[in-house]
Amino acid sequence: MFILSANKVCLNVEARETVTSGSVNAYEVQFKFSADWEGLDRTAVFAAGEEQVSVVLDSSNTCVIPWEALQSPRRELRAGVYGTRGGELVLPTVWASLGTIREGCSPGEEAQPPTPDVYGQILAAANRAEQTAQSVRDDADAGKFDGETPYIGENGNWWIGGRDTEVYAGGDVPYIGENKNWYIGDEDTGVRAEGSPGPQGPRGEPFRYEDFTPEQLAELTGPQGPKGDAGPPGKQGPQGEPGADGVAGSAATIQIGTVTSGSAPSVTNSGTENAAVFDFVLVPGPQGPAGNGLPDVTVADNGKFARVVDGAWAAAAVPDAEEADF
Repeated sequence: MFILSANKVCLNVEARETVTSGSVNAYEVQFKFSADWEGLDRTAVFAAGEEQVSVVLDSSNTCVIPWEALQSPRRELRAGVYGTRGGELVLPTVWASLGTIREGCSPGEEAQPPTPDVYGQILAAANRAEQTAQSVRDDADAGKFDGETPYIGENGNWWIGGRDTEVYAGGDVPYIGENKNWYIGDEDTGVRAEGSPGPQGPRGEPFRYEDFTPEQLAELTGPQGPKGDAGPPGKQGPQGEPGADGVAGSAATIQIGTVTSGSAPSVTNSGTENAAVFDFVLVPGPQGPAGNGLPDVTVADNGKFARVVDGAWAAAAVPDAEEADF
């Protein structure tokens, strides 16, 4: 069952089911209305392609889809409803899509045919649809439509390569199936979405570095990145061969200044281009034993004698020799 909800001019599909061509009194539709429809006479309208049939609703707001709207497969089935008061149109809704009419199977030998008038109309419509579909498939197999893009014709149907697919464009949108054919709804049109590949062209000249412009090279290199962390030290290499002997230098003259008590002499190398300074530290040696020699004398010691005084030699005057022992 279909359930359609009319909220003023909007018509929404709350529940749907699959419909097939050739069905008669098979699909029930229930309408629900908002308060805007109070006091209005309500009429449902069903359309597929150029076929459009109206059904007056009773107090149950329920009806069946007319068989005339289900004659042709691969068409979009639409529904609408309008309200009148005193025969004047007051409130029409927009169209709502009920889906694509699927192609129904033909009756078998044991099936009872419908009344002749209904059966004749259904059969004629089915034959026309089948002939059109088969013609499109034959042209597609011949490659006439390869690479063609579907478009909407003046009659509102999808067209491919100048041929009417008999599928209303207000419903399903064409798409490319896994077999690379155009599909409308669940139907394979048999038309390839891509043209046949042409012959391969000649091989072009290779692109050389000189062909790059300065701008292209700048885009390829990009800005310099930040400096990375230092890597670990590598393994020590093998010892190299000893080098040749160097040139002998000139002789050096060492100058030693005056050494005073408690200081170190300054030593310079004046025999080479580069001056060298050497620091020496003088360490005093141990004091030797006292000597036993005679004392030093001067002119002032004339007339004196060397004598032992307090256990040491000294220059001393000698008193009057009288009464002295020598």
